[in-house]
Amino acid sequence: MELNETSEQCIVREVEEELCIQIKPIDRLLPLEFDYGIKQIRLIPLVCEIISGEITLTEHLALRWVDYGEWETLDWSGADRELIRLNRENLSLLLSQQTGSVYLTQ
Repeated sequence: MELNETSEQCIVREVEEELCIQIKPIDRLLPLEFDYGIKQIRLIPLVCEIISGEITLTEHLALRWVDYGEWETLDWSGADRELIRLNRENLSLLLSQQTGSVYLTQ
C-alpha cells in the first residue's frame, strides 16, 4: 500500500496496473497476518466485481477461472492457503450467491 492509501484504493490501483481492468470493492473478508520466518505479512482480502475492461496480464504468468472446490488442488503460498481456510465459510456463502467460480492469477 502506498502512503495514505486505503486497502480499497490499493486493490483498485493494483488490479488496474496488473490486469488492466477496473474493479469495485463490494465486501471485505477476514484479514490474516502470516509469519514466513524471515518476514511477516498482512493480507487484507477484498471481494470485488469487475466494472470494465478486458483482462490483460502485465505481471502474472497465467490466469484461469476455477470452481471454488478446486482451490485445494492449486499451488498456493502458505499465507494464501491460510487466508482461504480462514475465510472458507464467507467465500462459500459469497460464491453461492454468484456464479460459483473465482478468478486466480499466479
